[in-house]
Amino acid sequence: MILTIISTFIYGNPFSIQDNIWVGSSVAFFISSVFFLSIYRKWEEISFRFDLRYSLLIIIHNLFIAVHQSRLGFLNLLIFGIFILFKCISLKKFFNGLLIFTISFYSYSFFNSNLAYSNNYLEGDMRSEINNFEKSNDLSISNILDKNRNIFTEFNLLIYKIKQNFDVFDEDKLIRGDSVRTVELIIAKNHFDNLSLYKKLFGTGWYTTRITINETRNNFIDQNSYRIEGGLIKSNVTQLTGIVALLLDTGLIGIIMTIILYLINVKIIFFSKLDFTFKLFYISMLFVNFFCLFIGYSLVSIPFFLFFLPNRLLKN
Repeated sequence: MILTIISTFIYGNPFSIQDNIWVGSSVAFFISSVFFLSIYRKWEEISFRFDLRYSLLIIIHNLFIAVHQSRLGFLNLLIFGIFILFKCISLKKFFNGLLIFTISFYSYSFFNSNLAYSNNYLEGDMRSEINNFEKSNDLSISNILDKNRNIFTEFNLLIYKIKQNFDVFDEDKLIRGDSVRTVELIIAKNHFDNLSLYKKLFGTGWYTTRITINETRNNFIDQNSYRIEGGLIKSNVTQLTGIVALLLDTGLIGIIMTIILYLINVKIIFFSKLDFTFKLFYISMLFVNFFCLFIGYSLVSIPFFLFFLPNRLLKN
C-alpha cells in the first residue's frame, strides 16, 4: 500500500516503482490469504451479520486489487466469496452471505470499472490488452474495454490469461504477456537438463541460478526473437520465480521437501477439529499460496508461514 502511494505521487501511476525494485504487485498479494482467513473467522464469530468494519476492510482491499489489476487478488477474493456464501447457506443465513458477497464483488466491480480509465497509464495498458485479444481472434472478451467491467468479465479475462500461457508451445504465436512466465519455466527445464546428477538432486546453491541460467536464457531469446513481443530481454542477472529458484538452487531434494511441507499442513488442517467448510477454505488458500511459487518470489511467503499455517510461529 505504501509503495502504491509513493509510486502514484512520484511516477503518476501505481506500477512504475516496480521497475526499480524486484517486488511486483503479484508478489504483494501473496499474503492476502492471511487477511481473508482472519476476516472469515471474525465474521464467523458474529454469525456473518453485517459489520461495517469488516465490510470497509474488504472494500479497501478491493480498491488495491483494482489499482494493481491483480488477478491473484481477484482469485483470493473469489475463493473467499464462494466459501462465505456456502457457509451462510449451510447455516441458513443465505441473506447474510448474499450481502457480504454483494458488498465484496460490487465494490470490486465499481473500482475496476472506474479506476481502469481514470489513469492514462492504466488505459494504455487496457488498450494494449484488447489489441492482443483482437490479434488472437478471441472476441469473446473484447468487452474488457467496456467500462462496466464486473466479476464475469474479470473471470473471462482470468481464463484467457491462463490459456495465453500455452501460446509459447505454438511456434506461430507470439510470446507476450503471461506466456513469458511459461517461457521462464521452459528455460529452467532446459537448464536443469544440462546439470550434473549431483546438482539435479541438491541444486547449485541459493541465489546462484540467477547468474548461471543466463546463458541458457539468452540462447532461448536468440532462437525465438521473431516471436518475442516485450517482457523477455537479455540480462546479466535474472529474477527467478519461486519454483524455478527452488528447483535449480536446491534441486529435487528442495522441491520434494517443499511439497512435503505443504502436504503436512494439508494433513494437519484436514484432521483438525475445525469446521469442515473452514477446513476446505483453509486448504484452498494454502494451494493458492503454493501456486504463487509459479508467479513470484518465495521469500514473501515468510509472513504466510508466520501467521497462516496451523502450527504457525505467531499464533496470537
